[in-house]
Amino acid sequence: MDPKRQKKISGLIRERFDRVAHDYDQFEAASRFFDRLTGELAAMGPELAHRRVLDIGCGTGISTRFLEREVGETGFVVGVDLSLGMLKRARETMGTSALLVAGDGCGVGALFAPAFDAVFFNASIFMLPDAHRALEGARSVLSKGGWVLASALASVIIEPLNITVADYLARMGMETGKHTLSPWERVEASFKTLLDKVAIRTIAIELDKSDFDGFYGLEPMSAGLMPRVAKSEREQALIELSSRVYGEGHKIVQNWHLATGAKSV
Repeated sequence: MDPKRQKKISGLIRERFDRVAHDYDQFEAASRFFDRLTGELAAMGPELAHRRVLDIGCGTGISTRFLEREVGETGFVVGVDLSLGMLKRARETMGTSALLVAGDGCGVGALFAPAFDAVFFNASIFMLPDAHRALEGARSVLSKGGWVLASALASVIIEPLNITVADYLARMGMETGKHTLSPWERVEASFKTLLDKVAIRTIAIELDKSDFDGFYGLEPMSAGLMPRVAKSEREQALIELSSRVYGEGHKIVQNWHLATGAKSV
């Protein structure tokens, strides 16, 4: 991606996340969504006790806190995020237990030496403008034999209509986007190019109405669905969609791809 365009996109992402740090924690407190997703991802990787772990796109520290529990007192976790607002919230909730660093997830190779046993992208890699560069950086900071683990939102389906949320919104007359800056095909190809022992699985997470409203009440998530639509219009459209779909007895399912790979040399 052109560096100027990437810088512009990264700035927009940072601004959106700066505004919603408190909203993320409210959603998590009600749903434990990202904590559970971190657990699903961690279960695919190596034992984390005593390990050195880097958490890229750590946000308000939800995944970082999970990883701290896993590594124990003899390990350590470093969280990296582009948003100072999210990091400020993480510091408020975590105290000084983890090192938190402001940085671009696409540029971690310039921030750290190769000292980590595992690098996590929990619900973050698909929101980065250059997944390949991010994974190159992650690989460069790993010790030999270290692992990269990533979760990426693949699709959001309304069942039993078998239609994506984006297509449903389009039928409502809304201009929709791709939902991701780095589509799964690009993430998967980069995993297979840069890493060994690659393993991939897909999990389905059914959202009840409260989960859906909370998840898409987060500005970065609604903007992913409708990037060219004003915030107030996005919010109104999603409220209308939610009322229709759940009112008609349908369900909404998110499909997440989970990937792991190792640095053998």
